[in-house]
Amino acid sequence: MKHLKTVIFSCILLFFSKNWVKAQTIRVTPDRFAGIISDSTIQKLDVRTGIEYDVIGHIPGFTQINGSRKNFEKKVMQKLDPNKPVAVYCMSGHRSVDACKKLEQIGFKSIYELDGGIIRWVASGGKLE
Repeated sequence: MKHLKTVIFSCILLFFSKNWVKAQTIRVTPDRFAGIISDSTIQKLDVRTGIEYDVIGHIPGFTQINGSRKNFEKKVMQKLDPNKPVAVYCMSGHRSVDACKKLEQIGFKSIYELDGGIIRWVASGGKLE
């Protein structure tokens, strides 16, 4: 009986600890990012401006929402599901840090950020459209 109580208590702790775990953004290399975004269940978010997205190009399949706009969180919640993982990038990796913090604050739990942004992506041989 004592063993059963320990098992039940451990399961309860595990359940609550998983639900209380704070979101954490994982910064990844372009190679790892390429592997992550090849998964069709991953949501894809480009947080640069619309002009950057259109003129410079973007990684195929990414949705553009300007991470610097005041309505960023509202637009994200309209287009993305906080219960699903999301891959994020910007131009050099600076704006994506702020955007990922905002995503954490609105409930995203699994966030992958491209280290060095699209500049490092292209330098590593990544393609744009």
